[in-house]
Amino acid sequence: MLANKPTECLSQPLVENLTEILAEINRRGTTTLLVEQMPEVALALLGFNLGVEAGQALVVALLLPLLLSVSSSVWEPRIVRAASLAVAAVGCAWLVRRLFPGWS
Repeated sequence: MLANKPTECLSQPLVENLTEILAEINRRGTTTLLVEQMPEVALALLGFNLGVEAGQALVVALLLPLLLSVSSSVWEPRIVRAASLAVAAVGCAWLVRRLFPGWS
């Protein structure tokens, strides 16, 4: 999604509301390109995105040694199958929550 100066000529309450909406759109996984004149809005959204990316990098860093040790194990096929089913189940649950927001 491209947002070109979305807060231009808006009052402060509307800017805050729009910032929350843009953050929610981003939180739901939509890639956004933001061109913004108000640095506090851009910095707030940047801070959120950097936090998400840092969290993802931390999860990978913590799990990588475990995954490398399992990769040569006799248990690898079973672990891969179980992990794949778990990821698929979580993905299906998120899909249902997005399609039917009232069901959460």
